[in-house]
Amino acid sequence: MERELGHLSAVGCRIVDARYLDMGLHDRPDVLRARLQAEIDQVSVRDDLDAVVLVYGLCGCGTAGLAARRYPLVIPRAHDCVTLFLGSKEAYVERQRLCPSGF
Repeated sequence: MERELGHLSAVGCRIVDARYLDMGLHDRPDVLRARLQAEIDQVSVRDDLDAVVLVYGLCGCGTAGLAARRYPLVIPRAHDCVTLFLGSKEAYVERQRLCPSGF
């Protein structure tokens, strides 16, 4: 979602520190969770944030149990990143119905 976040930054959304992780981490939710927690812990030492916002869904439970000790942690209510990217679980189901073998 680099393009989408770049666009939001360009139109005036206040994104202070965007970090992009390898998409392959989704294949290993425990590794994804550890990496995300490490990134959250790194930014938690800053004093210029309002919140930590993840552009992830539940992603195989890869975001389950994450915590930002200093700031509110915002995680969209979505089963996975594709649902988030498409905008709704209904759009995801429709996409799967039209192309069951993959996107």
